[in-house]
Amino acid sequence: MRLILLPLLIVATPAMAQIWDGGRSVARPAPRQIDPDVFARSREARGIDRSIRDGVRRGELTRREGRELRAQAGAIGRTSGGLSAGIGPQQTTALLGLRGLVDARRAQGRERKAGR
Repeated sequence: MRLILLPLLIVATPAMAQIWDGGRSVARPAPRQIDPDVFARSREARGIDRSIRDGVRRGELTRREGRELRAQAGAIGRTSGGLSAGIGPQQTTALLGLRGLVDARRAQGRERKAGR
């Protein structure tokens, strides 16, 4: 009887070892749900930062103006606990206002650069 069970155990052991993955497949964290409003707002914040960086690079904003505008963006982020956290309508309004301010300063910089 032992002779019959021994070959079965020898064949079954490697097959079982191939299936075991160390338990990684058992407990997977659920994917994080992204609030579309927060995503859009953080995308707006990244767009503002990119606009400031481009304005400084093209000479439409001075480095000092760029620092001041980034400081304002940072202040908006701190009031909301971070731009990726759930921010409300006040922060959205502040971001839109900052976007307008950046665009206006860049336009003034273009006029200064053109010598008008």
